[in-house]
Amino acid sequence: STWGLKEEGERLKENVSLLEANVTENKRRLAEEVSKSQQLTSQLEVQQALLSQQSEEKTDQSQSLEKLKGLIEERDRKILDYTWEFDKLQEWIRNAIISKVEALKTNDQRLEEELRLLKIEKESLIAKLASKQQEFEEFQEKASKEQALEISRRIELLSNQASQMEVNLQHEAKLEEKIREKEAIIAQIEENAKKSKAESDEKIVQLNSEIKILKAKIQEQTALIAELQENQDKSFQKQQTATAMAFPALLPGGKRLSPYEEFFLLSIQCAKLNSPKMEEVIMIPTDGWYDKVVRAKVPFNQWYLWIFNKLHEGKSSR
Repeated sequence: STWGLKEEGERLKENVSLLEANVTENKRRLAEEVSKSQQLTSQLEVQQALLSQQSEEKTDQSQSLEKLKGLIEERDRKILDYTWEFDKLQEWIRNAIISKVEALKTNDQRLEEELRLLKIEKESLIAKLASKQQEFEEFQEKASKEQALEISRRIELLSNQASQMEVNLQHEAKLEEKIREKEAIIAQIEENAKKSKAESDEKIVQLNSEIKILKAKIQEQTALIAELQENQDKSFQKQQTATAMAFPALLPGGKRLSPYEEFFLLSIQCAKLNSPKMEEVIMIPTDGWYDKVVRAKVPFNQWYLWIFNKLHEGKSSR
């Protein structure tokens, strides 16, 4: 449902926020690593100055320190470059997830799996950085002891790290390929959404045409009802005129009563006398009721029921 998709979108947004926080923490740790690397570089420069003052037998060690310094600086640059690329890639993924969260209705499990893989990769990077930090601390503790052997070992270790960086770059290429696959899936979903919208528009047009047909039929029926009502009124007037001419009656003021009025007055008297509450309704004034029943166009065979209901409506309606 739409509500479930909204909740899933909110959950994805929260996951992205948590991932951003983790990336920020990772950047902070990388910055600390860079700072420690700079400190180590400074210490190596001091060691190089001390070694330069020693005998010519330690010239090879000084050269090894220079190489180590260059490798450390190169590693720091690679770390910074990789951090920038990782942040850029992470920002792209976050924007893609936020902008397409409504379109990815059926692919939320795949997104969660990819986010889980990214978290695993992030944890792997954090573990590697922790390992490197531990190695630097060990190097700092043993820098004053067995310097030549330690420098050689460091050079070999940095070579291994360079190889690991190449592996990371390859892994980054695979991640970009996954992102391209995700973009293809998003494009397919957008195309399906357009097709669904076209089908909905077609159904709406069809419903509008059916509504127009129904309105036309209703108008025809209304016109027919109006015509029948007009014919009924004319017939009623003709009957009333003919009856008045055939059965004249007089009111106390000398006015003539039509048979319909006489029938109506007799119906009132009959309804009052037959009422179970005769003592209450006998004195209810009925002046003007005939005009009301005529305006309401109540058939004369239903006048008695109309009068009976009118007498028992209550004082508020009298």
